[in-house]
Amino acid sequence: MDSSSIKTLDELKEFLYRAMQLEHATIPPYLTALYSIKPGVNQDATQVLRVIVVEEMLHLTIAANILNAIGGTPDLTRPDFAVNYPASLPDGETDFKVSIQAFSREALA
Repeated sequence: MDSSSIKTLDELKEFLYRAMQLEHATIPPYLTALYSIKPGVNQDATQVLRVIVVEEMLHLTIAANILNAIGGTPDLTRPDFAVNYPASLPDGETDFKVSIQAFSREALA
């Protein structure tokens, strides 16, 4: 759904639900990378990943709060909510797949 095509409240609810899916899909790969870094090693990467994860969680919360405010239900338990990795992100892009993997040069690529 193109955001410029939102014309009804139901379409807005679906758009916000998809925004929640996208934000949620990014959290596990970032957390896996973060928790794979040994304590005391690569502090810069650890800090950047921690900030990114918190931001993604905030984005998920904001989308859920807006959905709730307009009468929707932010349901993270719907069968189609979570992606199975490796996966394309649920924003429609199919140029690459996101995987769950340890922090590495390959993961960054």
